[in-house]
Amino acid sequence: MSETLEPKLLLQAVFHHVVLPSKLPTRNDANDSGLAYDLGSRLRRALAQFSNDHNQDVWDVLVSSMKATTFLNQGQLISHELLQMFQGIASGKENIWLALFVTQQNSALLIHRNDIEETVVFEAFQTDAPVKDVLAAKHGLTWEFPYRSVQVPFNIFSDMSFLRNLSQFLAQASYESFDQFSAKASKGGKSIAETRNSTDPALVIDMLMSLLEGLGSGLQVQSVRKKVRDDVVLGSSEIPWRRSPYWLVLRVALKRILREMLDHECVGIGRVYYKFIICAMLAELLKDSVEYLHPEMTLQLRAKLCRRMAKLKTDRAASSPSLRPLYDQLFASTSGDFGDIVKHATERVSLQWEDFKARVTRRIPTLPCRVPQADLYIRLDNSGDFLQSQLSQKFTPRSRIISTDLPKLQEGTVLEVGRLADRYISLHDIENAVATRIAATSDKPQELCRTLSTAIMDLLTNVGDSFNNNSTLMSRHLLRLFELWTKMDEAATSVCPLLKEYHPLFVPDALDVLCLMTWDEMERLLRVQQYIRNRVASHRKGLGTLFDSPRQGSSFPAKYVSSTVAGSQMLMTATLIDDASMTARQSTLSELERLAKKYDSLTQSMNDLVCTCAVSPTGKKISYDCRRCRKFWQRKKLKINVHEDFLPSTDTDKDSAQRAAILLELLIPQYLSAYRTATWQLYLLGTTVHSSTKAVPKLLLEDITNIKNFSLVINKTFTLASRKKSFKQTHYGKLKLPKTPDQVSFPFGAEMSYYDTASGLWADELPNIPWYQHLLAPCLPQGILDPYETPRGVLGMILHHPSSYDVVVSESLGSQFTSGNDFCASQRAVSARGRRWLEILKELAASNFDFSSRATNSFFHHLAMQAGPAALEVGMLREVHWVFSSEEFCYRLKERLEAWMDTMEQNWRQVDRMSTVVIFSLRLYHLCLPAFETQAHELLLRVRSITSNWILQLQHEVRSTPDGDMAGKAAIFAFWSALLCRQTFWGCLGHDEFEATVLKDDPLPFFRSSIALQENLLDSSDKLPTHLRNLLTQDVSASYQMRSIVEKWVDSDIGLLEKAINETWANASGLAKRSYSLWQKLPGKHSWWISSETAPSDSIATQRVHYHILQGHLLVDQKPLGRLPLEIRDDESMRELFDERHLLTRPSGLLDYQVLTEMEGHQIHVGIRNSKITIKALFRGSILQFVPRSMLKGSMDWDLPADLVDDCVH
Repeated sequence: MSETLEPKLLLQAVFHHVVLPSKLPTRNDANDSGLAYDLGSRLRRALAQFSNDHNQDVWDVLVSSMKATTFLNQGQLISHELLQMFQGIASGKENIWLALFVTQQNSALLIHRNDIEETVVFEAFQTDAPVKDVLAAKHGLTWEFPYRSVQVPFNIFSDMSFLRNLSQFLAQASYESFDQFSAKASKGGKSIAETRNSTDPALVIDMLMSLLEGLGSGLQVQSVRKKVRDDVVLGSSEIPWRRSPYWLVLRVALKRILREMLDHECVGIGRVYYKFIICAMLAELLKDSVEYLHPEMTLQLRAKLCRRMAKLKTDRAASSPSLRPLYDQLFASTSGDFGDIVKHATERVSLQWEDFKARVTRRIPTLPCRVPQADLYIRLDNSGDFLQSQLSQKFTPRSRIISTDLPKLQEGTVLEVGRLADRYISLHDIENAVATRIAATSDKPQELCRTLSTAIMDLLTNVGDSFNNNSTLMSRHLLRLFELWTKMDEAATSVCPLLKEYHPLFVPDALDVLCLMTWDEMERLLRVQQYIRNRVASHRKGLGTLFDSPRQGSSFPAKYVSSTVAGSQMLMTATLIDDASMTARQSTLSELERLAKKYDSLTQSMNDLVCTCAVSPTGKKISYDCRRCRKFWQRKKLKINVHEDFLPSTDTDKDSAQRAAILLELLIPQYLSAYRTATWQLYLLGTTVHSSTKAVPKLLLEDITNIKNFSLVINKTFTLASRKKSFKQTHYGKLKLPKTPDQVSFPFGAEMSYYDTASGLWADELPNIPWYQHLLAPCLPQGILDPYETPRGVLGMILHHPSSYDVVVSESLGSQFTSGNDFCASQRAVSARGRRWLEILKELAASNFDFSSRATNSFFHHLAMQAGPAALEVGMLREVHWVFSSEEFCYRLKERLEAWMDTMEQNWRQVDRMSTVVIFSLRLYHLCLPAFETQAHELLLRVRSITSNWILQLQHEVRSTPDGDMAGKAAIFAFWSALLCRQTFWGCLGHDEFEATVLKDDPLPFFRSSIALQENLLDSSDKLPTHLRNLLTQDVSASYQMRSIVEKWVDSDIGLLEKAINETWANASGLAKRSYSLWQKLPGKHSWWISSETAPSDSIATQRVHYHILQGHLLVDQKPLGRLPLEIRDDESMRELFDERHLLTRPSGLLDYQVLTEMEGHQIHVGIRNSKITIKALFRGSILQFVPRSMLKGSMDWDLPADLVDDCVH
């Protein structure tokens, strides 16, 4: 049965189609029969208001015509109703104009008698504009109506056979669409009917009107010009919202009738009446809408009516004198009613607005005359319970707990550094396990390929972004990944030689940017690059990579399926898929045949039945008991699901390649899938593309249910996807009948490309060459271009830019960021490949650079560590570091570094410059000739001695200065010095003689720097400068690698550890010498902790000491010595009260910690109670408790006025 809208929804729909506001619905309702009837009825009632204003015969014709039009156009044209109307026109009994909306043909007919010529006139016009024309129009389309008109003599029109055929033709054309006249769209190489666009009206305007013209003759009638406004809004429905074409039919019919019947008296009368009739309709709609529509809609409708009335007044002023009386008459008869309606609508909207304001306005109670007694007391709703609990506490002296067990520390630094160390230690263990896998080559190639792929994925997952902006750790990480990849590639190519014909994707130059320290790492890098270089050289020219478009005939899937044994098995599976597709197609055609028979049966039943709908007094059809209408709606609901081929065809190379890609994706061997996944992840790592710039996939291969059962691999993140929908996903997936077999059978419509569901990236939007420079910390001075920033800067380049000519030219230009000498020297150092170290040596003795600057030292660190190209020098030292094979150069570098250290020995503020000395010394130690290693090691010993002495100097500086800012800066210098001192130990890791050499060294600087490291970490490691955080992460990882050596030091030289502890843990009196019991190693997960007790003295009780031998944590009586925990230091109240001063502490008898320095006569005690920071002060014999500002504030009100809370301390 027909579906009609609810009354309120119907009113909204009429509003949208009549007013056409800016905000429109997204669901199409233009063909709703209730909407069509309501539009016709409203226009007919508007006509009735003017029936007494003119010739009564004219208005009788108008009203009768609109009534007949409304009656006929209620969802469908019915042949016997049309025949009855046509017979009335032929006999002359019905002097009416019929406006027939032929729905499915996008056209309308106006049919009326011409008694003078004794003919019946047919006027035809289009009712819907094409979508592209509507969207392209800025305001509206200007059309002339009718498009075509003809006349047929009475004797032909009166022929019963003619009338019956005409009625049947129009009835069938109104409910049956024909694909020949539908708009067309191309998808998957096939032209299909586009139901979302307008139909070509040729069936009526061209064919029918030509036939009628052949029976009669052409005719020129008075045309009317209208501005047609429309819009296209596509939402979730199959058909976009369009303005009702039937509303256009009604307006054109009304305007044509008025002009034809009234303009012979005076030109323009019909237009005047037309304008007032539309205003009358808008006024009635406004009257009906006030109580039901949103006020915004009501105001828009009111505005439209008022604009039309204002425009009519303007038209009156510009009209001819003969028309002005008519204007005056119509204004006089309508202005009162229209004004009342507008006034009523305005009042109703105003009332609704006032009601809304009353509901949302905050109510403010009146102030009472007298204050209640309860309001004279401070209630302290927020802080009362806290204050009462503090006042009721009784003081109990704290007893000292002496236990060998390590406390469950919630203290910030120990806990945070421990977590940081655990993180990087676990990564180190993972890398060691990976290194073991690299060495294990006994597995079969396929198994080895899967194993190494898993290792790469695990390493990438576990590391994540931990090494970002840490050039050293990231370089080692990349080197390890590519070692795994080369082994995996070697295994994969041995199983599938076809891989060797394709480019491996990676280029050896991409790894020239790695920052490596040791000879062993340089050697490993050389092996990796040589392998990649050989792979690149051996691939076939013209063939791309594994990730090239799968729709190319030269793609890897196409070659794999057509030329390998595994591919021939895939072709056998393809035959099975094609058979299944053919079976599904036959099933669809069988369903089509069944539905076609049902369609024909329903059509025959409709033709045999007569519409028995009851007609209301207003002319509305009530079709509850009509068998014909029931058959009509049953037939209209018939739809068929189309068939789409399971696989692309083999008609073209493009289709064949896509077919092969799908087969490979379904049946890909496990080793090849693992190899591709790992390679893809390394590809992603080498790109800066993090979000897709192209469309999201409309279809994943895994979502195609028809072929899902043929897949061997499930839950893949890297797969095939299509940016275009398949036929079944579109509105073409289910079609209305009637249809032919060709119209319900489609080829494979998706266009597949490689897509990663995890990252959301398409393979074809990534750069062709992965590049890894962006993963390393930026190091070049501002204004200096990095030749390694992109592949274009170095690939195929014998010399790096800038050239010597460019450097000379830039001397006069300089840079806005650096001085002229600094800028040119930086350019020379960057462009130099074989001369890099010679440039560095020259600059160490020159004054072009400010080596107290962090940027300068970072720049030189990077120059020293970067592996550089190996195009002209293929040995381990490559082009950049070949000079280390010269003993003369090594001696000159050592000499220059010693000269630097002579000037820095007593100047701990030169710690930044010292970091460069450490890097250069370690580089010299690792790369020099064996004969020079002893001298290089002596250089490191001197660095170690200087930084160790700096720690003692800075310890005194921190504890003696009263200035908190100065103490904080000194602590940062001490922290940095401690890191550099420890770096002289672990920086030698990887050297062949590391253990033998280090065990001979004095371990006291290591113990001293370890304790200083933790003592001077004043803030969270996340808040450290980037270079210090990077050095700290390297330190915690490297110290774990030398754990066996540290254990030997502790076993053999425990007295040196005690000395280091005593240096930082000074006695209050400075007289008694502290002695320790036997140190014990803690069991289980705390095996890196050792513990001892101090012997008691006259003034000091026994105390328990815990020490972490790798990280340097020192606990006395289970608390960090000398400083507040990070959790307390970072507390907002502590920062406000003490302005981030460097506070030294000792155990407290009142809380947990006592600040050594009194603050304006207050002795400060701090602790944690009930998971909250507690601050107390002893002042003149009283204990004061700090009340946090947040305690006095609540979500609704405060305990005190804001002036007593903000910027105040309680």
